[in-house]
Amino acid sequence: MDGTAHPRRVEELLDTLGRLESPASELGTPVLVPSAAVDELVAMGPAAVPDLLRHLEGRPAKVAAYLALVLGRIGDQRAVAPLRRLRGAYRARAPKDEWDYAVIGQCDLAIRALRTS
Repeated sequence: MDGTAHPRRVEELLDTLGRLESPASELGTPVLVPSAAVDELVAMGPAAVPDLLRHLEGRPAKVAAYLALVLGRIGDQRAVAPLRRLRGAYRARAPKDEWDYAVIGQCDLAIRALRTS
């Protein structure tokens, strides 16, 4: 990538993530699978963060979980507060399904990674 975000490409990649098949862990929580879409979003780097943050809300939980993963890997501190809000929103949901727990877990991992970067 050339260091700039491409909003249309970001949307295409997020749609791809929403279609990924994700096996369940032993605990029943979905496992996020390696994906060229994740790699491409991470490669877009900090320039993509504003676009990614705009998509945190209003997307299916599966996409939100992958977004948290991507934001944690990019390592941009601008994502910390939005990830905390997203995690709080998913913690407040009742009842929760397996993808809700995946979002919470990925937010935890991303926030932890961002605090140490």
